[in-house]
Amino acid sequence: MYRIISFDGGGVRGVYTVKLLEMLAKEITVLKHVHLLTGTSTGALIALGLGLGYSPKDLLELYKHIAPLIFSGSKKGEDKARYESAHLRDFLLQHVFTSNPTLADVSYPIVIPVFKLYDQNTKSWKPTYFHNFDRVKAQQYTVVDVALAASAAPVFFPSYQGYIDGGVFAANPSMVGLCQALSLDPRKPCLEDVWLFSLGTLWQSIGIEHDVNWGSAGWMSKEFSDPLLTLMTDGAIDVPHEQCEQLLGYRYHRLNTVAEQPIAIDAAHAMPTLIALAERVPEDYPLLWEQTLLWLKEFVGEDMGSVRKENAS
Repeated sequence: MYRIISFDGGGVRGVYTVKLLEMLAKEITVLKHVHLLTGTSTGALIALGLGLGYSPKDLLELYKHIAPLIFSGSKKGEDKARYESAHLRDFLLQHVFTSNPTLADVSYPIVIPVFKLYDQNTKSWKPTYFHNFDRVKAQQYTVVDVALAASAAPVFFPSYQGYIDGGVFAANPSMVGLCQALSLDPRKPCLEDVWLFSLGTLWQSIGIEHDVNWGSAGWMSKEFSDPLLTLMTDGAIDVPHEQCEQLLGYRYHRLNTVAEQPIAIDAAHAMPTLIALAERVPEDYPLLWEQTLLWLKEFVGEDMGSVRKENAS
């Protein structure tokens, strides 16, 4: 078995994900048996944190400090990014990744999708991926730099070192993790051996019931919850879900529920609501929760020892 866990993007809604993961970890030792973690945007922060020894409970506490810090301060106006990335960088360096580790220090194999604004080889922008399958190359990238590139959501944050948030093409990175594992992992897993667990950041119940004749201002209107940005991130989030279902069948499972009201990626004030929504999943979605626990028991399988990436000699 080759086990992958995938974490969606979604800004502050990552709180919902880590709370679910904390609840699941009390039932089943899921993380002990994982071969690969993949995460987009806030999911990248989760994957990186887990890979450097933080527990889901630790990450939940970190979110409580990070979200109000990075989604605060004066807005710059419509022609500038809404928030500064410096607050996130300083917090990560001072309180989270204090030894300034590189991707080579991450204990799990990991894949982080980002979008490169200009590639010298293609003379164009392109999707790309940070990973640590190649340990030598992985030493070139610090975890903080990867985290900042992965969370540079357009409009909300400035680009970082030529990269923006991978959510513009892979808000749900399940297929990214699957494809990169099959193509790059030195163990060369077969598709028939892959089991993939996907964790969402709440399905946003958003739609436009009538034809619109909006220009750029309408599609970027805060009054309508940034419809263009929401389309880019959440609009196609179920596409990888459907693809993984078709390719993996029973060996794929996704845990995600519906938000009662849309929650913006920068709604730091909504963290108590997000935690409460996660805590209510066993009660509000008893069948999904039970199916998840049963599936994860098979996902874990027999205890074959640690499957964490071996340190290079």
